[in-house]
Amino acid sequence: MLLLAKLRKNCPCAVCLNERKNKPETYIPLISAAQQTIRKIEVVGSYAIKIFWGDGHGSGIYTFEKLKEGKY
Repeated sequence: MLLLAKLRKNCPCAVCLNERKNKPETYIPLISAAQQTIRKIEVVGSYAIKIFWGDGHGSGIYTFEKLKEGKY
């Protein structure tokens, strides 16, 4: 899986976490080109980044620690 698609698929925001929690384990999300296109990245404090995606989604905060460990 492409890295950007993996990041988007594993978005840590509350909405996406809840969606993943309520889907069966066999569910495979389809990620559009807009959903895996980055419009902007902002630094959040000294611990994370916030990614704004091409489809307007931008509420996930990706911590540096988890990015470094490949947990997204």
